[in-house]
Amino acid sequence: TELAQFAADALGRPESPLGVAAVHRRRESTVVETSLVSGGVLRQVVVKQHHAAPNDPFPASRRAQVEHRLLARLYEAGDEHCGAPAPLLLNEGAAVIVMDRCEGQALSNILRHDTQAAAGEAVAAAGRWLRHFHDRSEEHTSELQSH
Repeated sequence: TELAQFAADALGRPESPLGVAAVHRRRESTVVETSLVSGGVLRQVVVKQHHAAPNDPFPASRRAQVEHRLLARLYEAGDEHCGAPAPLLLNEGAAVIVMDRCEGQALSNILRHDTQAAAGEAVAAAGRWLRHFHDRSEEHTSELQSH
């Protein structure tokens, strides 16, 4: 897709995007999961483009900027139990963020396909990560509202 090519161009002109693994279209954003080959190394990335959302007082470019800044702080503060994807690029004008893809399974897949015990463990881990995320993001929420 166009967003996958945008990531390829922005990340040092790798040979090419290999293909799109998934596209998630939401009211406020489009998210593309793609793989790139750069310098002979395979890199899986996520490209997120914010859209203007009805009744949202903040422009898409501002939401992208704040999300990128928050990801950077979470990534820097992360550890083996509570990490975040590495933010690779912010294009404010296009309201686009490019980040490394997180390893592992989506929680929704675990809930649908794994045992009840595995699902319970995954939900508990997601809760711990979310608590960490909210603790780190409170300052950014006030930052968004002050601009």
